[in-house]
Amino acid sequence: MGRKTEKQGSNNSSLWMVTFTDLIMLLLTFFVMLLTMKSLDDQHVKKVLKELALSAGPLEFVHKDKDDTLDSRELTQWIENAETLLLMLRSRPDQQVLPEEQTQRELLAGLVDVREDQRGVVITLQAENLFDSGSADVRADRREVIQAMGSLLKKVANDIIVLGHTDSHPIQSPQFPSNWELSVARALNVHDHLVKHTGLDPGQIAPGGFGDKLPRFTGLDAESMAKNRRVEFILKKRDSR
Repeated sequence: MGRKTEKQGSNNSSLWMVTFTDLIMLLLTFFVMLLTMKSLDDQHVKKVLKELALSAGPLEFVHKDKDDTLDSRELTQWIENAETLLLMLRSRPDQQVLPEEQTQRELLAGLVDVREDQRGVVITLQAENLFDSGSADVRADRREVIQAMGSLLKKVANDIIVLGHTDSHPIQSPQFPSNWELSVARALNVHDHLVKHTGLDPGQIAPGGFGDKLPRFTGLDAESMAKNRRVEFILKKRDSR
């Protein structure tokens, strides 16, 4: 009887090794989790926060993987300055382009104004080239302008903001109680047409509007007011990504 008890006690004395092994496994798992969390913080969370901090436009920030976006735009061109974009609109003898693309280039070249500011390269299209007065619907006979713009923008790698602007004349419409709402509606309609009918990547472009708050010209004459009614396509600078 004494021998049996002694043998059983000997077996129980080795059970601590099982508990010790479990403890080591738990510690190893804990350190793996810590390393994973640190990797996530460094590689993803900080990048997202940086994007948010750099975003500076209405409805501009879109949570997306920038590396994947860059891979999908390998065949496009970064537009660093206005001259680069103007070269894309000009016809050169050494270029072979389809007749439809040539027609679109000529159409845009006669309608748009291209300049640079702190945001990037800005393409400006006057509102009367797209809309009737007080309306946010793209005119049926001017949809070819949006098609041409989409063909151009699909060739660029920059993130794009579409901004609507109005003149300072107060709007009186049940549909649009303010100039701001009209400007946003116009930008949204242009954005939707570009995405749905020209195949522009929806993750590359965002709409917004400023109403009459950012006029290009301060005069109250008819010409200045007409130039302030516009849609801007901002090709963001590379460092603002």
